Amino acid sequence: VIGLPLVGPSNLQAATALGFLVSVAALVVSAALATGCNPAADSVRLRDEDDLDLTKNNKYDDEEFEGFCLDCQVPMAPRSKHCHACNKCVSVFDHHCMWLNTCIGERNYKAFLATIASVSAMTSVLLGTCIYVLIGCF
Repeated sequence: VIGLPLVGPSNLQAATALGFLVSVAALVVSAALATGCNPAADSVRLRDEDDLDLTKNNKYDDEEFEGFCLDCQVPMAPRSKHCHACNKCVSVFDHHCMWLNTCIGERNYKAFLATIASVSAMTSVLLGTCIYVLIGCF
């Protein structure tokens, strides 16, 4: 396999290359899913779609809200928080990821975890290859 001349047998080269390529593909897909969705709370997305003032609209009377976001001008669901980096309320807000440049919340948390897992797998393949080469040198 091209690019892995330091790794011994050809089946080990193929396994290393395949593991790395799978982890890179998983990273690209999961990062695209994590950044491609809008993590904003439902009330913010509905306001943006309908361009309505939700303070005067009673279609959310049956839902439970904890407060009102003065920045977004929408009722806030439990565990929602306003992200000042994205300037929107995010449902089940976890954090604003500077690497993906998006908020991590309820709608993209699984894709974010898949991104972390694929980076971990890619790092493991690289670290394992480095250890194999270092052991072979001594």
